[in-house]
Amino acid sequence: MAKIKSLEEMFKLIHGKFDKDIWKKAYSYLDQYHPWSLLKKKELSKDASPRPLNSLTPVERTAEKNFLVDSGIMLELGSHWGRFCFYKASNYKMKIIGTDASKIAVDTVNSWNRENLKLDIDFKVMLAEDIEFDDNFFDVVYAFETLEHVGDLDRSLKEISRVLKPSSPLIFSLPLLDYADGGCHTQKHPLDFWENKFAQYFMIDKIIHEIENHIIVGRVLKDK
Repeated sequence: MAKIKSLEEMFKLIHGKFDKDIWKKAYSYLDQYHPWSLLKKKELSKDASPRPLNSLTPVERTAEKNFLVDSGIMLELGSHWGRFCFYKASNYKMKIIGTDASKIAVDTVNSWNRENLKLDIDFKVMLAEDIEFDDNFFDVVYAFETLEHVGDLDRSLKEISRVLKPSSPLIFSLPLLDYADGGCHTQKHPLDFWENKFAQYFMIDKIIHEIENHIIVGRVLKDK
Protein backbone atom coordinates (compact mmCIF):
# COMPACT_ATOMS: atom_id res chain seq x y z
CA MET A 1 0.00 0.00 0.00
CA ALA A 2 1.27 3.47 -0.91
CA LYS A 3 2.29 5.94 1.77
CA ILE A 4 -0.52 8.11 3.19
CA LYS A 5 0.22 11.74 2.31
CA SER A 6 -2.44 13.74 4.18
CA LEU A 7 -5.19 13.55 6.78
CA GLU A 8 -7.76 13.97 4.01
CA GLU A 9 -6.36 10.89 2.26
CA MET A 10 -6.44 9.00 5.54
CA PHE A 11 -10.10 9.91 6.09
CA LYS A 12 -10.96 8.81 2.55
CA LEU A 13 -9.27 5.44 3.08
CA ILE A 14 -11.19 4.58 6.25
CA HIS A 15 -14.49 5.54 4.63
CA GLY A 16 -13.88 2.94 1.92
CA LYS A 17 -14.18 -0.82 2.16
CA PHE A 18 -12.93 -2.13 5.51
CA ASP A 19 -9.37 -3.45 5.45
CA LYS A 20 -7.63 -4.08 8.77
CA ASP A 21 -4.17 -3.21 7.43
CA ILE A 22 -5.44 0.12 6.07
CA TRP A 23 -7.09 0.88 9.43
CA LYS A 24 -3.88 0.26 11.36
CA LYS A 25 -1.80 2.33 8.98
CA ALA A 26 -4.35 5.15 8.87
CA TYR A 27 -4.65 5.50 12.63
CA SER A 28 -0.90 5.45 13.10
CA TYR A 29 -0.75 8.28 10.57
CA LEU A 30 -3.41 10.16 12.53
CA ASP A 31 -1.31 9.90 15.70
CA GLN A 32 1.64 11.42 13.87
CA TYR A 33 -0.15 14.42 12.38
CA HIS A 34 -3.65 15.12 13.73
CA PRO A 35 -3.59 18.19 16.08
CA TRP A 36 -6.18 16.72 18.48
CA SER A 37 -4.27 13.47 18.84
CA LEU A 38 -0.98 15.26 19.39
CA LEU A 39 -2.60 17.45 22.05
CA LYS A 40 -3.94 14.41 23.89
CA LYS A 41 -0.52 12.78 23.74
CA LYS A 42 0.97 15.81 25.51
CA GLU A 43 -1.51 15.34 28.35
CA LEU A 44 0.26 12.16 29.44
CA SER A 45 1.52 12.87 32.95
CA LYS A 46 4.60 11.41 34.62
CA ASP A 47 2.85 11.51 37.99
CA ALA A 48 2.90 7.91 39.28
CA SER A 49 0.28 8.49 41.99
CA PRO A 50 -3.22 6.92 41.73
CA ARG A 51 -5.36 8.74 39.20
CA PRO A 52 -8.52 10.34 40.59
CA LEU A 53 -11.96 10.13 39.00
CA ASN A 54 -11.69 13.72 37.79
CA SER A 55 -8.76 12.73 35.55
CA LEU A 56 -11.29 11.06 33.24
CA THR A 57 -13.47 12.55 30.51
CA PRO A 58 -17.11 13.38 31.43
CA VAL A 59 -18.45 10.27 29.67
CA GLU A 60 -15.88 8.01 31.38
CA ARG A 61 -16.85 9.51 34.76
CA THR A 62 -20.52 8.89 33.98
CA ALA A 63 -19.73 5.27 33.16
CA GLU A 64 -17.71 4.77 36.33
CA LYS A 65 -20.40 6.32 38.53
CA ASN A 66 -23.22 4.29 36.98
CA PHE A 67 -21.59 1.06 35.80
CA LEU A 68 -18.54 0.49 38.01
CA VAL A 69 -16.61 -2.75 37.45
CA ASP A 70 -13.71 -3.04 39.90
CA SER A 71 -12.42 -6.60 39.51
CA GLY A 72 -11.73 -9.25 36.91
CA ILE A 73 -10.20 -9.09 33.44
CA MET A 74 -10.98 -5.97 31.38
CA LEU A 75 -10.46 -5.07 27.76
CA GLU A 76 -10.51 -1.50 26.48
CA LEU A 77 -11.00 -1.08 22.75
CA GLY A 78 -9.56 2.16 21.40
CA SER A 79 -7.41 2.80 24.49
CA HIS A 80 -5.31 5.32 22.51
CA TRP A 81 -3.02 7.22 24.94
CA GLY A 82 -4.09 4.97 27.79
CA ARG A 83 -5.85 7.39 30.15
CA PHE A 84 -8.71 5.07 31.19
CA CYS A 85 -6.48 2.00 31.51
CA PHE A 86 -4.03 3.96 33.67
CA TYR A 87 -6.92 5.13 35.86
CA LYS A 88 -8.32 1.61 36.34
CA ALA A 89 -4.91 0.08 37.06
CA SER A 90 -4.09 2.85 39.55
CA ASN A 91 -7.29 2.33 41.53
CA TYR A 92 -8.36 -1.31 41.19
CA LYS A 93 -6.75 -4.74 41.12
CA MET A 94 -7.74 -5.85 37.65
CA LYS A 95 -6.02 -7.60 34.78
CA ILE A 96 -6.05 -4.92 32.08
CA ILE A 97 -5.63 -5.16 28.31
CA GLY A 98 -5.71 -1.98 26.24
CA THR A 99 -5.95 -2.12 22.45
CA ASP A 100 -5.77 0.41 19.66
CA ALA A 101 -5.50 0.44 15.87
CA SER A 102 -2.48 2.77 16.07
CA LYS A 103 0.91 1.13 16.55
CA ILE A 104 2.33 4.55 17.39
CA ALA A 105 -0.13 4.95 20.28
CA VAL A 106 0.46 1.41 21.55
CA ASP A 107 4.25 1.67 21.40
CA THR A 108 4.13 5.08 23.10
CA VAL A 109 1.97 4.05 26.05
CA ASN A 110 3.77 0.73 26.58
CA SER A 111 7.11 2.54 26.71
CA TRP A 112 5.78 5.36 28.88
CA ASN A 113 4.18 2.90 31.32
CA ARG A 114 7.40 0.86 31.66
CA GLU A 115 9.44 4.00 32.33
CA ASN A 116 7.02 5.81 34.66
CA LEU A 117 3.90 4.23 36.14
CA LYS A 118 4.99 0.56 35.91
CA LEU A 119 1.37 -0.60 36.10
CA ASP A 120 0.15 -4.07 35.17
CA ILE A 121 -1.31 -3.19 31.76
CA ASP A 122 -0.64 -4.79 28.40
CA PHE A 123 -1.31 -2.52 25.41
CA LYS A 124 -1.70 -4.28 22.05
CA VAL A 125 -2.29 -3.26 18.43
CA MET A 126 -5.71 -4.72 17.71
CA LEU A 127 -9.02 -3.92 16.02
CA ALA A 128 -12.53 -4.48 17.32
CA GLU A 129 -13.21 -6.54 14.19
CA ASP A 130 -10.46 -9.00 15.08
CA ILE A 131 -10.04 -9.42 18.86
CA GLU A 132 -7.23 -11.90 19.41
CA PHE A 133 -8.49 -13.54 22.61
CA ASP A 134 -10.40 -16.71 23.43
CA ASP A 135 -14.17 -16.98 23.77
CA ASN A 136 -15.66 -15.99 27.15
CA PHE A 137 -12.39 -14.40 28.30
CA PHE A 138 -13.26 -10.92 29.61
CA ASP A 139 -15.35 -9.77 32.57
CA VAL A 140 -15.92 -6.37 30.98
CA VAL A 141 -15.20 -4.64 27.67
CA TYR A 142 -14.98 -0.84 27.45
CA ALA A 143 -15.37 1.11 24.21
CA PHE A 144 -15.33 4.86 24.81
CA GLU A 145 -15.68 6.86 21.57
CA THR A 146 -14.58 3.77 19.64
CA LEU A 147 -17.48 2.05 17.90
CA GLU A 148 -18.14 5.10 15.71
CA HIS A 149 -14.67 4.51 14.22
CA VAL A 150 -14.97 0.85 13.20
CA GLY A 151 -15.11 -0.30 9.61
CA ASP A 152 -17.37 -3.32 10.11
CA LEU A 153 -19.82 -2.71 12.95
CA ASP A 154 -21.55 -6.11 12.91
CA ARG A 155 -18.25 -7.95 12.93
CA SER A 156 -17.04 -5.77 15.81
CA LEU A 157 -20.12 -6.40 17.95
CA LYS A 158 -19.95 -10.13 17.26
CA GLU A 159 -16.32 -10.18 18.35
CA ILE A 160 -17.05 -8.23 21.53
CA SER A 161 -19.89 -10.61 22.40
CA ARG A 162 -17.67 -13.61 21.67
CA VAL A 163 -14.85 -12.61 24.05
CA LEU A 164 -17.15 -11.51 26.91
CA LYS A 165 -18.12 -13.97 29.61
CA PRO A 166 -21.86 -14.74 29.84
CA SER A 167 -23.89 -11.91 31.41
CA SER A 168 -20.84 -9.60 31.37
CA PRO A 169 -21.07 -5.98 30.15
CA LEU A 170 -19.92 -3.92 27.23
CA ILE A 171 -19.72 -0.35 28.57
CA PHE A 172 -19.49 2.34 25.89
CA SER A 173 -19.94 5.95 24.86
CA LEU A 174 -20.97 7.11 21.39
CA PRO A 175 -21.66 10.37 19.57
CA LEU A 176 -25.05 10.39 17.88
CA LEU A 177 -25.67 11.32 14.25
CA ASP A 178 -25.78 15.09 14.73
CA TYR A 179 -22.54 15.15 16.75
CA ALA A 180 -20.40 12.69 14.79
CA ASP A 181 -17.95 14.24 12.34
CA GLY A 182 -17.21 13.13 8.80
CA GLY A 183 -13.49 12.54 9.30
CA CYS A 184 -12.62 9.60 11.54
CA HIS A 185 -16.24 8.75 12.31
CA THR A 186 -17.20 5.95 9.94
CA GLN A 187 -20.42 5.10 11.82
CA LYS A 188 -22.78 8.12 11.96
CA HIS A 189 -26.17 6.98 13.23
CA PRO A 190 -29.18 8.15 15.29
CA LEU A 191 -30.09 6.64 18.65
CA ASP A 192 -32.70 4.21 17.34
CA PHE A 193 -30.13 2.69 14.96
CA TRP A 194 -27.70 2.06 17.84
CA GLU A 195 -30.41 0.62 20.07
CA ASN A 196 -31.56 -1.78 17.34
CA LYS A 197 -27.98 -2.77 16.49
CA PHE A 198 -27.00 -3.47 20.10
CA ALA A 199 -30.19 -5.50 20.58
CA GLN A 200 -29.07 -7.91 17.85
CA TYR A 201 -26.06 -9.02 19.93
CA PHE A 202 -26.70 -8.02 23.56
CA MET A 203 -29.34 -7.33 26.17
CA ILE A 204 -29.64 -3.54 26.57
CA ASP A 205 -29.42 -2.63 30.24
CA LYS A 206 -29.25 1.17 30.38
CA ILE A 207 -28.45 4.11 28.11
CA ILE A 208 -27.73 7.58 29.51
CA HIS A 209 -27.77 10.81 27.50
CA GLU A 210 -24.81 13.14 28.08
CA ILE A 211 -23.60 16.50 26.75
CA GLU A 212 -26.88 18.00 25.56
CA ASN A 213 -28.09 14.60 24.35
CA HIS A 214 -25.41 14.43 21.66
CA ILE A 215 -23.51 11.57 23.30
CA ILE A 216 -24.81 8.39 24.91
CA VAL A 217 -23.17 6.32 27.63
CA GLY A 218 -24.48 2.82 28.04
CA ARG A 219 -24.20 -0.71 29.30
CA VAL A 220 -25.30 -3.78 27.38
CA LEU A 221 -24.91 -7.36 28.57
CA LYS A 222 -23.90 -10.53 26.81
CA ASP A 223 -26.73 -13.03 26.80
CA LYS A 224 -26.29 -16.18 28.85
